[in-house]
Amino acid sequence: MERFTLSRKELYELVWEVPMLTLSRKFKISDTGLRKICIRLNIPVPKAGHWQKLKFGKKVKRTPLPVVKKPYLQTSLELRNEEGTYTIPEPSPVKSLQNEIERFLNQNNSVVKKPARPDKLVSELYKILRAQKPDTREYINAVRTFRESLDTRIAKELVPRATQFWDSLIKTLQLRGHTVSLRNLETYATIEEHNFQVLLREKFKMEVIKDGNWDRRIFHPTGILSFQVKDYPSKEWKDGRLSIEQQLPAILAWLEIQGNEKKTDRLEYERKENERKERERVQAIFEKRRAEEVVAFKTLLQKAARWHKANNLRNYIAELASKHLPGENQDKDFLEWLDWARSKADWYDPFIEIHDDLLDAIDRETLTVPKPMHSYF
Repeated sequence: MERFTLSRKELYELVWEVPMLTLSRKFKISDTGLRKICIRLNIPVPKAGHWQKLKFGKKVKRTPLPVVKKPYLQTSLELRNEEGTYTIPEPSPVKSLQNEIERFLNQNNSVVKKPARPDKLVSELYKILRAQKPDTREYINAVRTFRESLDTRIAKELVPRATQFWDSLIKTLQLRGHTVSLRNLETYATIEEHNFQVLLREKFKMEVIKDGNWDRRIFHPTGILSFQVKDYPSKEWKDGRLSIEQQLPAILAWLEIQGNEKKTDRLEYERKENERKERERVQAIFEKRRAEEVVAFKTLLQKAARWHKANNLRNYIAELASKHLPGENQDKDFLEWLDWARSKADWYDPFIEIHDDLLDAIDRETLTVPKPMHSYF
């Protein structure tokens, strides 16, 4: 038979959203048995008349979930297979991850909550805050870190609680494969290679007082701790119905989901960037080949033109030889000229290009004479 595991907080949410009798139809347990589990886990349940008041639109007050030493307790209930029973809605991805982290914290409670060995960063933070004199100018009794340490600003009385929260947060992040680091007086939680700037603050109440001709601001501590993420999108958790210690699973779930989204965005950006670079590489190769092709084709045209001109030149020489009326002295000079002319045609012909002491330095395509090199010796 299938079983359904509920954390203490999940069961609390269910019994305040659905009547006990309705829930008992989902699980193989009576409403009395479900109530006993709530008593054992110190979970408050709605009083008599609660659901009737809701039915008629009257306001009802929910009893907050009490803080216990082991907030990550859970229970396992066997599901019914009967048709028509109440179906628990599927939790959202954030809620599912939060529930998974709550179970993870429950399994690793001895590591996360072990006070004997605080994290190195937490030990350094504790020394800094305990040794610092409170600010008396603006923040009443407040201490904060001004050097490379976990970014914190709180009243002196909250130092033990703040350091314990940091310790639990850092150890849980480390257990789940993440890190916390310090850089340029700022604190970063690194999830999936993305750095989230984080800080711990106490909420202060501002009072404006007259100081001669000037208004002066004074901040009074409220005892409310606030954990903030300065990254985009920014996020804040603060003491309220639940303390920030009780909201640790929600904090971790939000950070991990945001980290995964940042990773997805980064990988998508890298994929598009690689595709763009590949397109540019292929285009560069194509343009290079096209330029080489144009050069080769121009060379082909030039050689064809030279060949055509060389043949025209030979035809001209042959025609000239056939029409020449030789004399006794002219025959020798003309024959020498014919040899000279034919050798020039062979020098110019791209299929022959015989050696010529006088013409080899000349470009056959343009027939331009190179500029003479000047000698200073």
